[in-house]
Amino acid sequence: MDKEQFLSLVMKVMSGNHTPDEESLLQSTLRTHPEYGPLYQQMQRYWATKSPQPSIQVEKRLQQTWDKIHAAGEEPARRRVPLRKWSAIAACLAVTIGSCWWMVTHLKSKPVTTLIEKHNPKGVRSSIVLSDGTMVWLNAGSTLKYASAFPAKERVVYLDGEAFFNVAQQANRPFRVQTAHGTVHVLGTAFNINSFAETGTLQTAVESGKVAFIPLYSTAQQPDTFFLTHQQKAVFNIATNAVKVGIANTQEDKAWINGTLIFHSNKLAEIATTLERTYGKPIQFHSEKVKQYRYTGVFNNTEEDILNILSKTKHFNYTVSDSLITIGE
Repeated sequence: MDKEQFLSLVMKVMSGNHTPDEESLLQSTLRTHPEYGPLYQQMQRYWATKSPQPSIQVEKRLQQTWDKIHAAGEEPARRRVPLRKWSAIAACLAVTIGSCWWMVTHLKSKPVTTLIEKHNPKGVRSSIVLSDGTMVWLNAGSTLKYASAFPAKERVVYLDGEAFFNVAQQANRPFRVQTAHGTVHVLGTAFNINSFAETGTLQTAVESGKVAFIPLYSTAQQPDTFFLTHQQKAVFNIATNAVKVGIANTQEDKAWINGTLIFHSNKLAEIATTLERTYGKPIQFHSEKVKQYRYTGVFNNTEEDILNILSKTKHFNYTVSDSLITIGE
């Protein structure tokens, strides 16, 4: 979906003239095109504060025009439209004209930058050096979009998945990480972002420096800004719009960089999702009961070794083939 189509869809949803499928399409687009997140936030603010009111002058001019047509007998069969109906028409025109003006001016002032896209499939991790010297470690099953050369005023990247950033400090050129459900603004710092959809959360943990964490609420409420410093972590629950800020263990949060997996009373279903992403082999369950088993541990082993250890802690059966792992009772 291109930018103009996205803006048209947003306006349709915000004005209430949409179908359930169009609302689902908007949410899906925000997840697959995190670069549209700032546009969506700006349009939410515009719609909440700039809703145009019917213009009395427009109503009078429309009525006068109709009077002239009626008096000249050009359309004798047409009924005179009451002033209150012109009021509704004028309101719709005002909304449409205002929205079109916003689209034209915004599209002209915000040209789309061509982005490089780095995608890691499941089972693959990588590191990237951006044009400003920022180091990025990108987890498996994750995608990062970024400019080959950042513009003079800001540095913006778009993340779907998980990454650890060590941002090169440039006081006059802030660095922003945009995800489908929020934004992190920094100048120079090191931090981890986890935006994997299956977690139902957006998490940011700061190792050094300071960041501004701005969640993108699913409602039209104004976004909040949470400032996080060394060893602080914010967890945004996407379903409830709740944000919890606490103490971070950044060594654990970024342990995945070295292939270390850490679980704290996680369900086996959650662990299987992590194993599948980390090692790239699909896992299927043949028991709903086994999915609910919980485990705690630190692992830096092969996938089969981890399953063997877990199965001995709380028993389950599993089989491994070249292309699939199955788990049952």
